[in-house]
Amino acid sequence: MLAIVKLVRSRRARDLALVIAVIAVAVAALGDAVRHRLTADGARHGRAPTAATTDQRAPSLPGLAAPGLIAFTAPGACRLRAFDLRSGRAVALPRLATTCEVSAPRVGTYVAYGVGGSGGVKRRFSVRDLARPRARFGEYDAVSPFAWSSDGSKLAWCDTFESGFELRLGQGPKRLHYCPLAYDLRGVTASVNGRRQILVGGRRLLTARGAVRSFAWGVDGSLVVDVGGRRVDRYKGRRLVGSAPVAPSTPAHPETITADLAPDNCAALTVGASVVRLVDLGCFHGQAPRTFEGVYADWSPDGKWVAVVEANAVVFHRVVGGVATVRWKVPAGQLAWLGG
Repeated sequence: MLAIVKLVRSRRARDLALVIAVIAVAVAALGDAVRHRLTADGARHGRAPTAATTDQRAPSLPGLAAPGLIAFTAPGACRLRAFDLRSGRAVALPRLATTCEVSAPRVGTYVAYGVGGSGGVKRRFSVRDLARPRARFGEYDAVSPFAWSSDGSKLAWCDTFESGFELRLGQGPKRLHYCPLAYDLRGVTASVNGRRQILVGGRRLLTARGAVRSFAWGVDGSLVVDVGGRRVDRYKGRRLVGSAPVAPSTPAHPETITADLAPDNCAALTVGASVVRLVDLGCFHGQAPRTFEGVYADWSPDGKWVAVVEANAVVFHRVVGGVATVRWKVPAGQLAWLGG
């Protein structure tokens, strides 16, 4: 989630490189924790480490007109699985062992997943099209989380602290001479430099109010900036329109990270110490703050539901509109909810 453009050899640049390294390590550690939990759960329930989960149907979610697709990692070798939530049926994927890390855009059918093979802060990943599960897109190394375009057709990542790649799915990767963090709504890559300036297509958009850990655009055109993992600022254009603290790491709730932003950037989900927190960023229309028991979570494509990973189930909570909870008794690790 962090991008750094044309790093200069200065203390400030080294600090920015350290931040992106810390985030990459935290992401890898989260994948390790999920993988270890899933392996332990498999052993505790008498399953072999590589056993697949049951192929039961996905649940029906009331009032959700376009439920989309959900992809997740399963116990044992963190096998990648996916379901069409409209039909409830599993997507016919080949047996894909992963590192437990899964990432997907809000719209589309592509999923990126870790495949191992790299060391240090680098993680190797591949991409799968859930609409064409047998298609291959190669393997790549990244030192940062992935950035997806809003239409789900492009993926960008950093391979060093000063360079990266853009993959237009269906074509070969394109070298970038900066570290991409995000896409704006036009599909232009964005990054941050050593002066805390957010750049879009190489041009300054605004200067953040602290060290930038990540940023992302919402469907309404707003921009949310994660400032040091402790506060999120919400902008419309270059104007600051809201700010909210994010619970910092504490001995009781260690390793709190920003897990995901709602599609309209009005709320965020954070994860720490098996607790998922829903944080209002100033314009959320549901009930917040709220907490759920779980180790991972993601938003529905319409922003009205969250899927929370518990020890042996995925639990769907409606957070905007009438209260509803649907429990799906399937063990999972990281997950991604796509609009399809």
